[in-house]
Amino acid sequence: AAAGCLCACLPASLERYSSATTTMDPHEAIPLVPRPEEPLSSPETRASPSPRWLSRPVVALGAALVLGSAAVLATSARSVAGGGGADVGGAKRDGSPSTPQLVSQAGRVVPHIVFVHADDLGWNDIGYQSTDLGDCTPFLDSMAADGIKLTNYYAQQSCTPSRAALMTGKYPIRIGMQHGVIMVDQPWGLSTDEALLPEYLQEAAGYATHIIGKWHLGHYTNAHLPQARGFDTFFGYYSGYIDYFDHRTETHECVEADEGGEGCFFDWQTGSGPTEPTGEYSTYEMAAVADDIIRSHDAAATPLFLYLALPNVHEPLQAPDHVQAAHAAVLDAIPNAQRRTFAAMLVVLDEAVANVTSSLQAAGLYDETFMVFASDNGANTLVQGSGSNWPLRGQKGYLFEGAYRVPAFVHSPLIPAARRGASYDGLFHVSDWLPTFLDGMLDSQPLLAGHSLNGASQWGALVQADGSTPRDEVLYNIDTLGDTGKPLGYDVAALRVGRWKLITNELNVSTYPVPHSDAIAQNRVPNNGEADDTRYSFLFDLEADPNESTNLYDSAAHAGVLANLTETLAVKYRSRMTGSVCCPNADNASYAAWRQSGNFIGPWRDDSDLAC
Repeated sequence: AAAGCLCACLPASLERYSSATTTMDPHEAIPLVPRPEEPLSSPETRASPSPRWLSRPVVALGAALVLGSAAVLATSARSVAGGGGADVGGAKRDGSPSTPQLVSQAGRVVPHIVFVHADDLGWNDIGYQSTDLGDCTPFLDSMAADGIKLTNYYAQQSCTPSRAALMTGKYPIRIGMQHGVIMVDQPWGLSTDEALLPEYLQEAAGYATHIIGKWHLGHYTNAHLPQARGFDTFFGYYSGYIDYFDHRTETHECVEADEGGEGCFFDWQTGSGPTEPTGEYSTYEMAAVADDIIRSHDAAATPLFLYLALPNVHEPLQAPDHVQAAHAAVLDAIPNAQRRTFAAMLVVLDEAVANVTSSLQAAGLYDETFMVFASDNGANTLVQGSGSNWPLRGQKGYLFEGAYRVPAFVHSPLIPAARRGASYDGLFHVSDWLPTFLDGMLDSQPLLAGHSLNGASQWGALVQADGSTPRDEVLYNIDTLGDTGKPLGYDVAALRVGRWKLITNELNVSTYPVPHSDAIAQNRVPNNGEADDTRYSFLFDLEADPNESTNLYDSAAHAGVLANLTETLAVKYRSRMTGSVCCPNADNASYAAWRQSGNFIGPWRDDSDLAC
């Protein structure tokens, strides 16, 4: 298998689709989310057979999409835990009182939480801010328009560190997860000493916790699996990516596994072990399981936490034929073939979220659910990924904005009417979700004591607009290892404080314009003595230069800024960094264990066998 801890892809009822053109919020006499476009497909196309998880046929892209019910768009006036507002009593469209469906703690409503984690979705890959895919995410666009968009949301550079930061509320450098991602045959993972988000939620309010989709935080021992880390149930895959139809894991394993050519290994899991692939597109199966969980949830007994870590739009580039056919009028206008398939995968992502939202409404949970949508990292701009971070510089895996600054928004009827449709411009890091939920939403700050989180509670600033500034700096990363896991002898690091960003020892990565043909364009950003294998240091003013085109590192006028950032990086962060736990070596023992399990991957070591 490949050496090093590298990411394999580097270099009343919810009427989702309505013919109405406006929808009125009963609390405000203004139209919300009009979608006046004419349908782009015939009625025959719209009535074609749908995947089994869809309760109704998918309407072709471009149809007049609105969120058609008061349950979806009406403001809930009930207060959220820790929100500080008074309970003024919500009402249904017919005027009858709304009845909370959730457990109450000290007279407060405890919201359900649904966290949708998209994979490799770049800044330019969601409709509401895309330059070329504006018609591909109508449902997500409508949710964002009726929620709060996070315009300065920062994830991590790649899959594993981003998910580790979400689950722990800590920077990857604090938990040894700063270098690379976990390859399927590597014996390492997120330390079992760390408390994770679902465990906090269980302790805070007795949440029922479920994960559907991608784990990617370690699977070499049973102790590293999701159900040993606070999740009640798991359905999905452990590794970095899978084939969307037959669920082969990380396709390099098909040719390099144990040097004996035993064929491919598969990664399709339930909490009780592997399950046979059906040949159905994986996102459809995940949404079907989400529907089952939501509809069977007993809201009178416990609140729900659903972590929906969908595979779209990570490589491999695969989309169902019927999706490409149904949306051909939009997709065929995309000139790059890989980007065209990527766009079809984006359509599936949009429809999956629409149908999970429909499930919440059908189960009576929607009115008391707080939904988060965010990408785990920036796009893979290479041919095999065909994502776009434009106009941000770089791609996933590097320290420029294109890897870290990604689309994100929150959506809920619980959000005050005055905040719905707003944008939140404050700095927000992926590690902030844990304290935002626990401290802000659930008022359970004592549970966080002694855990030394890096995340900040953003609840007041985000939902209440209380004028606070929870965060004025973001540590991007500090990495001391090279591609093979060997020490570099220097730090590859980046830090933002206010408007200023320092990068040390990074490659001179390009910007990547949206392709207008099958060729991938690069705009090399000038730098002294530029070379593909030469590392440089950079200083950027992100307020004046968000696309990182002007390097101020050698500017005498900014020497003081540089000195302050350099000292902060060294004293506040580098001195407190934990060594990486990345184990770059493939463990050949995994292959024999997986063959005994029918060529499905899974734990292959005892819980006490943690040696690299």
